[in-house]
Amino acid sequence: MSEDVILDIGQELLSKNIPFCIYKFPNQPHYNLAIDKQLLAQNTSNIFWISPFTQESKSIDIQLNIVENASINQDFLNIVKVSPKNNPTTKILPPATTRQEYDQLIKKFIMDIQSGQLKKVILSRVLTIDKPEYFEPIQFFKKLSSTYTKAFNYIFYHPTSGTWAGAAPELLLEKHNNQLSIMSLAGTQANNKRKETIWGNKEMEEHLMVGEHIETIFEKHHYTLIKKEGPHTSEAGKVVHLQTDYIYQDNNYSSIKELLKDIHPTPAVGGLPAKAAVKYILEHENHDRAYYCGIIGETNFADTANLYVNLRCMQIGKDQIALYVGGGITSSSIPEDEWNETTLKSETMMQIIDALKDEQ
Repeated sequence: MSEDVILDIGQELLSKNIPFCIYKFPNQPHYNLAIDKQLLAQNTSNIFWISPFTQESKSIDIQLNIVENASINQDFLNIVKVSPKNNPTTKILPPATTRQEYDQLIKKFIMDIQSGQLKKVILSRVLTIDKPEYFEPIQFFKKLSSTYTKAFNYIFYHPTSGTWAGAAPELLLEKHNNQLSIMSLAGTQANNKRKETIWGNKEMEEHLMVGEHIETIFEKHHYTLIKKEGPHTSEAGKVVHLQTDYIYQDNNYSSIKELLKDIHPTPAVGGLPAKAAVKYILEHENHDRAYYCGIIGETNFADTANLYVNLRCMQIGKDQIALYVGGGITSSSIPEDEWNETTLKSETMMQIIDALKDEQ
């Protein structure tokens, strides 16, 4: 399979408004393709799944059929070329979060945490930019996946959801051969590659909260811990995170769906206590997160999964691009530092957009 062919297929699908996703797993050399079930009747053992942050979102669950790599060739491209074009749909992007809105919210978040209502809560915001004339979504994905090789990279289109792209650094759940892998990824600072990373109390506290949540849920579902490594520093573009990796033995007590109901949204994207924090976010944030902090990847919902948390992502509109970023707020958070952290996180996408201009 030529990588150029799959990108050409993506270009055709996007021009015809046909649902699809091109994606690349971390440290893997090749692209993968999933498309609308109406265009591809064949069934593979797994499906490609995109799920929003919560079921209260206006965005829908999306399931696409995975195309076997052996089928992705010039003949397949020709089939796509003669497929009928769907009517275009225009998605209205959320407005950018102003500094005043952010400051008001973060002060309330900190006050409510200090009063004991919550231990931690994630505050997200939206940045919007005018879409540059040189910007082309498929080329953006190509540059994104060649730059962030350790992330789960994707671009997808769906008529009800628009066009999204991202580089997700956080594995939500991998299941294979009765073993499950998951990571705690929380605690962030700027990536200074020439110096040793020193983690403060706020970042360590935030990280340990997530790890405790994971261990509690897996114990509840009767999984046996095989291996725990961390915390260690993990690079993700302009930032670094604290990361702890877990491997559990599946004792066949719970299905993937049952486990995910308790695990996601994790405290790394919601807060603690988990359910109360998500309810608090839905009551106070001024935008629908849609697929930001949602679930994306392959699964059959039974015995295999390779799923990621949809962080470092953006929504591509007709004239603008919306970037979604967030950070964990605790009782010791400093508003200025939190704003700067989200700005740093936005650079993951922004530097790829800027790099495209240099390649014109």
